[in-house]
Amino acid sequence: MEINIKHKLLLVDDDNEFANCFMAIMGHDFEVEVVDCGIDAVEAIKHLGDIDLVVLDDKLPDISGLDVLRQIKALKPHVSVILTTSCGSEELAVQSFRNGAGDYVNKPIDFTELRRIILALVPGRNTAAAEKNNGIAYHNCRIKKEIDDIEANNRYSNKMQKALNFIDDHYRTKIRLGTVADHAGMSMYHFSKIFKKIMGITYQDHLNNIRIETAMVLLKTNYSITDVAFEVGYEDITHFGKTFKKIVGYPPSKYRKNVKNGLRLS
Repeated sequence: MEINIKHKLLLVDDDNEFANCFMAIMGHDFEVEVVDCGIDAVEAIKHLGDIDLVVLDDKLPDISGLDVLRQIKALKPHVSVILTTSCGSEELAVQSFRNGAGDYVNKPIDFTELRRIILALVPGRNTAAAEKNNGIAYHNCRIKKEIDDIEANNRYSNKMQKALNFIDDHYRTKIRLGTVADHAGMSMYHFSKIFKKIMGITYQDHLNNIRIETAMVLLKTNYSITDVAFEVGYEDITHFGKTFKKIVGYPPSKYRKNVKNGLRLS
């Protein structure tokens, strides 16, 4: 009779959302241990002798992922390590492989691809069965994430509305991200993340859209292009022109000419 022995994975990551999805997806076919800092990872390697593979984030709250990788390889050279990163570079990739990483994966994580890498690095897996079970888990995890996103949107909707109202009232001034975040009662980093999640675009893109939409109206008047730029909050006429062209498709002067031609034709 065949005995199905689960291999053990160690996830080293302080992102709770990622950790929850990882456990939901990989937990069907592996035992998963999770720690959120480098020191605990090294201790786990020392005292949990049956770990087969480590998924290791390069940015940890105490020590770097590369330092943890080196210590893991010094303690247990046979343990496979996958280094994950949200700010990848060629230099980091080279260093990770030089220090013994089995693979290197950029965030945001494609769980399907990560699962395949893990299955390839851990020997003796029933890949077909694992793909079927993990496909179901991945689907369930995505549903849970969508529900969490809806709840987050509801939780922050009032703060975001305050921010949007503030932007509408002050976009003609030298408005800064930190000022808007303070008005919404949030840190600048958290505000940027929530703004993009709810609005679908960055704060700066939203601000530029409002300014350029207003500029398009003013360009139909007798305002000079320079005055229009200043009126909608741009202090640099060159920056205004580049932003206008990026959003509208052509520079302010051509837009004004097209509008005037259209008026004459009508």
